[in-house]
Amino acid sequence: MRSFIIFAFTIAILYGIPSSFAAEGGDSSPPLIPTPLKVLPSKIKPVQAGNADELSRAAPEQDDAQPVDAKSLERLSPRPAFGFQNDFWKGITRQELVAFLSKPSFATKSKFTRDLTLKATLTPSSDLAPAKTPEDNIYALRLEKLVNLGSFEDAQKLYKLNESSPPTPLAAQSGIESSLGNGEIAVACLDEKTFDSNLKTQNPSFWNNLGIFCQALLGPVAGDDENLRLQNASQAYLEIVTSSVGAPTDLNKMDLPSTIALMKSGQLNAFLNTPDAMTIAEVDDKHLAVLMHYANPSIENIPILAESIRRGLIDNTKAFDFLKSINLTDISNPYQAFLKEYFKTPNTPLVTDHLLSLTTSPTQEILLYPLYTAPETSIPNNHQRLSLRVLAFTNQDIPLPLVRDGYQEESATFFPSAESDAKQASSGEELLIKLLLRKSLTKLLRDRVSIPPNAQATLMALDQGNYPQKDIKSSYDNILSLTDDDNYVMPMDDILSSLKKFANQKQVNQVVIRSLAIIEDKSLEQLHPAALYRILEALSSAGLNEETMALTREVLGYQIKN
Repeated sequence: MRSFIIFAFTIAILYGIPSSFAAEGGDSSPPLIPTPLKVLPSKIKPVQAGNADELSRAAPEQDDAQPVDAKSLERLSPRPAFGFQNDFWKGITRQELVAFLSKPSFATKSKFTRDLTLKATLTPSSDLAPAKTPEDNIYALRLEKLVNLGSFEDAQKLYKLNESSPPTPLAAQSGIESSLGNGEIAVACLDEKTFDSNLKTQNPSFWNNLGIFCQALLGPVAGDDENLRLQNASQAYLEIVTSSVGAPTDLNKMDLPSTIALMKSGQLNAFLNTPDAMTIAEVDDKHLAVLMHYANPSIENIPILAESIRRGLIDNTKAFDFLKSINLTDISNPYQAFLKEYFKTPNTPLVTDHLLSLTTSPTQEILLYPLYTAPETSIPNNHQRLSLRVLAFTNQDIPLPLVRDGYQEESATFFPSAESDAKQASSGEELLIKLLLRKSLTKLLRDRVSIPPNAQATLMALDQGNYPQKDIKSSYDNILSLTDDDNYVMPMDDILSSLKKFANQKQVNQVVIRSLAIIEDKSLEQLHPAALYRILEALSSAGLNEETMALTREVLGYQIKN
C-alpha cells in the first residue's frame, strides 16, 4: 500500500506542479526530474482531492498529528554519539544558549573552531526555562546553526526528527535550506508547499526565490535531458531574479536557491573573477558547503574542494570521488602529474615520495589531507616535515621517530640519543614542541630575532599549556612578555579571567563557549599566544583532552616549516 501511495504521489508531483514558464498550447508532456534529486518529501504524504493529476494539498505523515512539545524538540539529536555528554549544557541559561547559537555564519579559519562548535551544537540541551518568544526556540536555532556550519546532513536529520510542522518561521526556512544544501531540491520544493503562510513571514524574498527556482526546475523550461535539467533551470532562474534585483555582489548574502543556480549555471567563476570579488577563502561555511555539493569535478573547482577539505566540510570518500572524476587528458592541467601519482593505485590512493615531491602549492598540500587521515596510512621516508605538517593539520598522532628524522640536526643537538628524548617527551607532539622551542630560543639568543614573529611565545604557550611547570603565573607572564602586540589583538582580561574561573569550576560548557568567543573567526596564527595558553590551560583543566590536543596540533602545524 505504501509503495502505491509513493508511486501515486510521485506521478502527482511530476504532472501537477504548475509552471509560469509554460507557453500556451505548448508540449504538455511531463518533465523528468533528474536522478540525483529525490522526489519524496521529508514529512508529507499526498491527500488527493478530485483527481490524481493534481496535487491539491499535502498533509503531515500523521493525519491527526499534534504539536510536538518544545522541550522534546530541544532534546533531539541527529548524531548523539558525536556530541558531548548528555549533561554538557547543565547549568546554562536559555539566554546564554540562545546567544551561542545565534552567532552568524562566517568563513571558518580554523578546523578546530568549527569542529568544537559543531560538537557543542549537536549536543542536546538540558532542561531550560520556557521560551518567552519564538526567537528563543532552541530547536530552530540549532537547525539554523547547523545550516550555518555547512553541516546540512545533520541539519536535515534534525529537521526530519520533528514529525510535526516546524515550530517557527526560522525552523521552516532552516529545514528547507537543509534539504537544498543536502542535494534534495525536490524535497525542499514539496515541503514548502505544505507550510502555512505564517511560516513564511520572516524572509519573504527567500520564499519568493524558492518558488521561482522550484517552478523553473519542475516546469518545461528545464527540458527533458536529465543531465541538463538543473543547469537549464538555474540559467532561467538567474535571468528572472537578476532582471528584478540586479546582479549579485556578495555570495555570503545570497539565498541558497541563488547560490545553487550560480554554481550550476556555470556563472560562479565569472562572478569570482569580477573586480573586488571575494575569494573562496572568504566564502562562509554555509555557502561553501553548498558550492561543494553542487560543484562538477573539474580543475576550476579544485580550490573549492581544497578549502572544503581544510574546513572539514567534505569527507574523504567524497573528496576522493571528486578528484578521481577530473579529466586528466588535458596536458595544460596544472594538477595532471600530481593527480596521476595521487591515483597511481586507483582503488587505494597512497602517499608516495614522488607524490610529496610534486606537492608544490598550499592547495596540493591540502589535497593530501584525505590520504593522511585514511586508515593505516604509510608515511614515506622522505619529506618528513611536510608529513609532520599534514599530520598536525589533520589532527593525527605524530610519531616520535618521524620527528627525530624530520629534525635530525636539532635532535642531535638537544637530545643526542633516543633515551634522552624519551626522558624529555612522551609523544611526538611533545618532542616536536620542545625541539622547536629550543631552536627558537637559540636563534633568538644568537640573532636577536624571533623568526617567524613571536614563534617562541606561541611555542611556549603550547609547551606550558600541555605540559605545565610548577609556577603557572610565571608561565603566563613570560608568554605575555615575549609577545609583540603589534601582531595580535589581546582579548579583554575579563574573558580570560572568566575562562580560568569556569575551568577551575569544571563548567565545561562555559569553557567551550568562552574559548570559541576568544578565537571567533580568527586564524589560529592570529591568536594571541597568551590567549592560546589560557585556552589550552582551560580545556585541559576541564578534562577536554581531545580538544586540547586538537588545538595544539593545529597551532603546531603553522610552526612546522620546510
